[in-house]
Amino acid sequence: MKCKRCGNEVTQGSKFCGKCGAKIEYEKKTADEGKDKKKHNIRYVAVGIGCLVAIGIAAVGVKTVSHYVKENSADVKTATDYKEEELTEKKYYYADGNIAKLTEEDSNGNIIKETSYDNFGNVNNVYQYEYIYDENGKKKECIRYDADGNKRCEHQYDGEGNLTKNTWYTEDEVLMSEYEYRTDRTLTKETSYYENGNPSIVEIYASDGNTEEKLYYYESGITKCKEEFNENGMKRTWYTDAGDVESVRSYEYEYNADGVKTKCKTYGEDGVLEAIYEYGSDYSVGDVTRKISYERDGQIESTTEYEYNGGTIQKARKYDKDGNLISETEYDFDGNVKDSGFGDC
Repeated sequence: MKCKRCGNEVTQGSKFCGKCGAKIEYEKKTADEGKDKKKHNIRYVAVGIGCLVAIGIAAVGVKTVSHYVKENSADVKTATDYKEEELTEKKYYYADGNIAKLTEEDSNGNIIKETSYDNFGNVNNVYQYEYIYDENGKKKECIRYDADGNKRCEHQYDGEGNLTKNTWYTEDEVLMSEYEYRTDRTLTKETSYYENGNPSIVEIYASDGNTEEKLYYYESGITKCKEEFNENGMKRTWYTDAGDVESVRSYEYEYNADGVKTKCKTYGEDGVLEAIYEYGSDYSVGDVTRKISYERDGQIESTTEYEYNGGTIQKARKYDKDGNLISETEYDFDGNVKDSGFGDC
């Protein structure tokens, strides 16, 4: 089918024209179809926090274009309630002079339509934005649609206009992730989802930005692992797919003066020390240089030393409590075991 305003060919089911931004109207199949459906009062305006990626380059070209915008009201409006409004078209450029982004904005600076380009001038994405307002005229939601009219991003706001939740969808409008915020816009909760709609990972943040709790789920929705963080480390609990506790282990961390982790102590469910992991100066690549394993009576059971090359493990040597070499394992450049042998006992 074609757009009634500009004649551009549009995909069946699209909500907007990818060329001019006009809303696509579909004929009703019957006179009574959809008469009980509630209509949202929307207005196409600027995207909220997180919808746009800042380019950091000033707009250098502007012009005005015509566009129909629906007036804000608590009542359902018909076509006669639309008014024609002048929009400003702004172009943003890459450092090499190629166009990076084109926006259409109303007189208040609200973005109605956004088109982004790659370095060769090809269109990357075309987005339309709409707001939903409450009966007092306060914005409740900001929704972003792609060129095919699919909902890709949704923002929710409180009565004071503060962003409270940011929801992302796949190109098939399948729920992908959610972010929840405090009134000061700091992140308080992050949730990733399986395709079936159940959460896969939930991370809860303290006001200082540090993780307080992290939960991993089976696809069935049952908790798989729970991590609880404190100032000294964390506690990790594993669950079976039936929801029963499988194991509990606590971790205690030590840091140097620069805040780099140098040591990790692990404790079993009963609080008995199980192992100590020591990290090298290049911990940024997660290198454990030595692991000391303990028996339940607190005596050293074994010590394992690790060698790395460019962040990839190359060799591991294991010693008994008396310092005798028990085994030596070599790894290839992908970290796979290449050779394993035993030392003299």
